Amino acid sequence: MMKLSARLYKTALAAIVASLVLGGCKSPVYGAESGEATRPVSRETAVGQVIIYDKQQDNGDFKENCRFNFQTERVDFQDDDHGCTNDEAYFFKLENVPSASHVSFFDDPDCDVDEGNFDFNVKTIRNPTTMQHPYSLKTAHGQEVGTILDPGGVRLFSKHGDEQVEGKLSCVRMELSPIPE
Repeated sequence: MMKLSARLYKTALAAIVASLVLGGCKSPVYGAESGEATRPVSRETAVGQVIIYDKQQDNGDFKENCRFNFQTERVDFQDDDHGCTNDEAYFFKLENVPSASHVSFFDDPDCDVDEGNFDFNVKTIRNPTTMQHPYSLKTAHGQEVGTILDPGGVRLFSKHGDEQVEGKLSCVRMELSPIPE
């Protein structure tokens, strides 16, 4: 019985070594395909970003409008020190944002839910959340609440209004979820 276990162990070990040598290694920290971190990120070390993009170009590329570090903050595009151009945003992307964080998008420059033509809120559901591609503001607002918008871990949490969304973004509010005690 002991020899069988040792033989199985050696066979399994040889199979693992062969798969690593022949098939590549998938690190517990980095995905073999994407190179993005897969290990959870703590709130103390995470410096996520929100990236806003203009209208998609004819060649399919995305022109970056602006980006800002993820922290509990309100970014008013009309009076902004991040270089965001008001009413020119069509897409957004989140990178390395901690789980259970909220990002709200508003037509109103004061991020007021009761004003403007639209607002919607997305919640991150992975730690960290990194979206694979820029996501259309119009498409996000058009989904049902609860819809997973991106496999990177973004869910539509709430929405209001039914007016034009494309090219009308004036404010983004970011909120880190409270750390459980």
